[in-house]
Amino acid sequence: MFPWIFLLFCIGIALLVAELFLPGFGIFGILGIFSFGVAVILTAVSYGIPYMCMAIAIIIIIAFIAFYFIKKNKIYNKVVLTETLTGKDFDEESIKPLLGKRGVCLTPLKPFGKVDFDGEIVEAFSNGGYIPEGKQVEVITVSGKNVIVREIKN
Repeated sequence: MFPWIFLLFCIGIALLVAELFLPGFGIFGILGIFSFGVAVILTAVSYGIPYMCMAIAIIIIIAFIAFYFIKKNKIYNKVVLTETLTGKDFDEESIKPLLGKRGVCLTPLKPFGKVDFDGEIVEAFSNGGYIPEGKQVEVITVSGKNVIVREIKN
C-alpha cells in the first residue's frame, strides 16, 4: 500500500507544480489537493492516525519549502502581481465649475454627446431628448462624472 500512497503524494506535487506554469482555471491545483487528500486518507486507513499526522506535517513542510524557494527565485514575480496602480482616477472637482455655464453642442446629444464650454470639450447628457449639433446648452446639474445640460430656447 505504501508505494501507492507515495505515488499519490508525488502526483499531487507534480499537479501543483503544473498549476503554477500552465494556464487554466485551477483544475491541476484541485486535482493536486485531491491527490494529497486521498493519500492522507489512505495513510490513516492503512497505518493509523499517527502516520496520517506525519503525512499532513510532510505536506505542510513541503508547502513551506516550496513557497520559500518560489519567493526567492524569479518564479514568484511571474506568478504574483507586485505592481500597484498609481494613476489618479477622474477628478470630479474639475467639472464642478461648469454648473450654470453655457456651451455649444459639438455633436448631437441623443442623449449623450460632446459640448464645448469656451474651449473645454466635455461629454454631457441632455436632460430630456435629442439636442441637435450647434445648439446652445446650459449645465443644469453636475453629479459625479455626469454633466447634464438643457437646450437654451431663443
